Amino acid sequence: MSWKLASLGREVVVNLNADGNGALNGDVTHMGRVFSVAGSWAAAGSIPGRNASAFSFAGRTSTRPDVPSFLSASGIMAGSGDAPQNIQIQLDVTSSADGTFEQYSDVLIPD
Repeated sequence: MSWKLASLGREVVVNLNADGNGALNGDVTHMGRVFSVAGSWAAAGSIPGRNASAFSFAGRTSTRPDVPSFLSASGIMAGSGDAPQNIQIQLDVTSSADGTFEQYSDVLIPD
């Protein structure tokens, strides 16, 4: 399954592969920087008591391997795993280049 979603202003764009066993991997672009990420997701209704589809992933930039920025994210997905209607996402980004820490949250829609 492929998840391709973006914020309205394209501050965040996700291009993820989600498999039926819960693994996620792909790329996330935040404010023009590309992060290679991996993580997992859990589908609502796939087992008793799981009432929401949730996910998390983390990764880093690769353009400057010795001076990376790191990204972590989690969120809730609406819709089916093969065609999300939207995801509510919260991102944290840190930079080893300048010591900054950013937080971002938004709703992403199919891109």
